[in-house]
Amino acid sequence: MSTFNKHFFAQAGGLQPVCDGNLLLSNPFLTEKWFCHSAIFMLHAPDELGAMGLVLNKQIDCTLKDVETICPSTREVPLYCGGPVAQDELHFIHTLGPDIIDGAEEIIPGVFVDGRYSDAIDYVNQGFETEGFIRFFVGYSGWEAGQLQQELANNTWAVTAVEANPQLLTGHGDDYWHRIVRRMGYDYRTWRLVPQNPSNN
Repeated sequence: MSTFNKHFFAQAGGLQPVCDGNLLLSNPFLTEKWFCHSAIFMLHAPDELGAMGLVLNKQIDCTLKDVETICPSTREVPLYCGGPVAQDELHFIHTLGPDIIDGAEEIIPGVFVDGRYSDAIDYVNQGFETEGFIRFFVGYSGWEAGQLQQELANNTWAVTAVEANPQLLTGHGDDYWHRIVRRMGYDYRTWRLVPQNPSNN
């Protein structure tokens, strides 16, 4: 990392603890295809078994209707790439809770992951709103024990808390990343000046 980049990240913050339900924001110089300008919702904070999260803002070019055959969706609901691990797995984050989706696991108050898949599909097929309420992901992001802590020490990620609100599951792409960075305040103001592909700057 160049001297400029070290100074840049020293201004933005240092090593931060990660809790379930935090967001990881990729630093603007991270160009790896899975995680460039990504916002990752942490399902399992780092421990001796590793860590797990879902990238919230990487929409892909297929829908829920395209991939599911056992319990099919009748609607063209967007799919997101949760990360490079287990691309044959489907996960979903929602604000619907166990009254609508049985077995849903609450990560932070009002935000849940997974649950009975047929309940999620019933919700979708009945025509209820999905944007802001439920989002489906192919694959997930995973770290081995100690790996995420090392990446945090290298300033690969910034950590921020989130609350249950429709914006968590609204929007996608670079605009989503910038929205979260703006909310993180003054210390991260310079992050917004770096283009998504810094080599084009």
